[in-house]
Amino acid sequence: MIQTYPVDSAGGHSFERWHLDVFGCPGCKSNLVPMDSVLKCESCGTVYSVLNGIPSLISPDTALEMTAGHLPVKEFYLFERYDWTKDSKGLEYIYHHTRRAETWHYIEKLLPRDGIVLDIGCGTGLITHRLATIRQKAVALDMNLWALNQMNGKPYIVKAQADAEMLPVQDSSVDMVIATEVVEHLENPETTLQEMLRVCRPGGWLVGSVPSTNSIWKMRQHLSMTCAGNEPFHRNFTRNEITDLWHRVGYDGQIHGICFGLNWLWTVQK
Repeated sequence: MIQTYPVDSAGGHSFERWHLDVFGCPGCKSNLVPMDSVLKCESCGTVYSVLNGIPSLISPDTALEMTAGHLPVKEFYLFERYDWTKDSKGLEYIYHHTRRAETWHYIEKLLPRDGIVLDIGCGTGLITHRLATIRQKAVALDMNLWALNQMNGKPYIVKAQADAEMLPVQDSSVDMVIATEVVEHLENPETTLQEMLRVCRPGGWLVGSVPSTNSIWKMRQHLSMTCAGNEPFHRNFTRNEITDLWHRVGYDGQIHGICFGLNWLWTVQK
């Protein structure tokens, strides 16, 4: 088992040693140290705030770009209000929970029971809740603080606000990386795949999914009761496109059709 013990808190918020063994500066990837009400990079000195126990680990440059309106796609997900675990009804509810069940089937077979899982773009915890239920140590990342605040899971889940294209995670520090329904929202998906590979330990697994090009997705705004309908960027993938995406970062993934053919799920071993 991974040893855990309390570390001096930031602003009264306790961080365990395993949290700090994973968290890293999004810029230089070095260790972060709790100091008063912040986390500070021990290498470059950048300071990151902690609010309600959730560190905001977005690089200052990215934060400034969003504030200036230069990154509309990222900015959109800062303020989105979408709760897959509670809001969806009818067909949408069936879809989300079928997708979770089928995704969990693959995750469960590969889970590192004594290791740490990274859940990127966790949202309100559709997958993260399952990890907490089985007492799996996990780091849950999302751009959206509102979504992170909807999710509990202590003491097994630690949360942070983060950018998927610049993960605030140290090199080779987690045993599995999960990214379900994330890549389709990214303008530079190869960057995030490279980041996933960087943070995963050799022999670890990467599991994720994207929407397929099934024609039913054209009816998304009409069938969904919670779809915002104004996303600035959203991409659907063919099997070949998601296969080629992994090839471009140097890996062959196993690509599985799930959820009535609406999604492609990958399993990749580093």
